[in-house]
Amino acid sequence: MKKPLPKLMTDETAETFIADAYLTEYDLSGLKPVRFEFQPKGKSITMRLSEPC
Repeated sequence: MKKPLPKLMTDETAETFIADAYLTEYDLSGLKPVRFEFQPKGKSITMRLSEPC
């Protein structure tokens, strides 16, 4: 049986855990993929839509 992942409250504890842990020992089945935007958006737009009657 694999170990559950610990709760990591700060970035520092997460970095230390990832650097030192053998991730194959932990149950990773509950993880979900996450997308990140690395480039900030420089402009925004506003769009007005009419409602159907």
